Amino acid sequence: SDIVWQIGILDANLQPVFEPSATNLLFEKTTAASETAITVPELVLESDTTYPWRVQFTYADGLGNSVYSDAFQFNVTAAADVDDNDNGVPNDSDIPPTYNEDLDNDGAVDDNAGQAQKVITTAKAGVFLMASVADETKELIEAMTMIDVDAADLGVNDAPYGFFAAKFNEVDTTAAEKGVVKVRLHLSEALPADTMLWARDMLGELTEIAFDAISPDRQTVDVTIDASLFDQDGNQDNNSVLFNGGFVVPPPCSDANVRFSASDMDVMMGESVTFVVDAGSYGDTFTWFVDDEQFGTGNSASYSFFSIGEVTVTLVAREGADCPEKRETMVINVGEFHDDNCFIATSAAGGAGFFGLASLIAALAGAVAWRKRR
Repeated sequence: SDIVWQIGILDANLQPVFEPSATNLLFEKTTAASETAITVPELVLESDTTYPWRVQFTYADGLGNSVYSDAFQFNVTAAADVDDNDNGVPNDSDIPPTYNEDLDNDGAVDDNAGQAQKVITTAKAGVFLMASVADETKELIEAMTMIDVDAADLGVNDAPYGFFAAKFNEVDTTAAEKGVVKVRLHLSEALPADTMLWARDMLGELTEIAFDAISPDRQTVDVTIDASLFDQDGNQDNNSVLFNGGFVVPPPCSDANVRFSASDMDVMMGESVTFVVDAGSYGDTFTWFVDDEQFGTGNSASYSFFSIGEVTVTLVAREGADCPEKRETMVINVGEFHDDNCFIATSAAGGAGFFGLASLIAALAGAVAWRKRR
């Protein structure tokens, strides 16, 4: 079961309005029924404004939805994203008065006066980021700001310029490419090699957005934002798209080797062995194989051996999406209890010794001694 949260507006008569068209439904999010609070993304709410909100319970197994709750209200009395000059860029993200860059090379110093472009100061000192729309007849940039997030909390190794939010309005929601925004991003320095653009998807997870194009100087990239995947306001029917993302440099590949240990390397047929990845081993995802047949994934796995002789166990380790896979192998020696009540124990040279019932106890004792010598 889930809960649907909605934030609407108050009309001229101070009545709550939540219709999903136009700009009446500002925000919608679905969470697990156990959630009792939500976080609203940047650029959704404004200071000194009262908003109505309500919730709806959705039943599991397709049993339908409850009616919406009564509307409640909350007031935003102050916010960190104060925008004194009302240009769509909060004070702490705005460009300084001394700014004189022309990031889009149009012959004029960039500014935030209109809605065709927005420029912000990034998390890296002295570096600026500008977003401009490809076609002003299809969309405009209403606002843009830096996002105060801890990149490590999002599983990101290095986000040198921080993360940003951009709010696009007048987006065409009737065309074949419904809710698609084409954006050009300009940076005042060259992007590091292998840099990617990651964005929060509808579930709040970070997902890579491929570049449509990147300039030879690596300072300008074209991207396409699909609102059905990346619109943070949760409303697919309005003409506003809220984007959260940032440039990310993937971590370098580790030069460590793959290492793992086994609970036993000499076993009898039918016995199980547990394999564990050693601390400091290369890789963050692991797959286990016995003679090229997969039997497990993760940092540890167990396998029961039913083939007499030497059996090869292989660990395949992968690290990130762009680093090479590495492998390590180990040989397990397997002996057998035979079905006709004879015991067969493999020797170090691969031979086998056969024993009748009368000498079974002696054979077992010998096998134990042999295993200890190993």
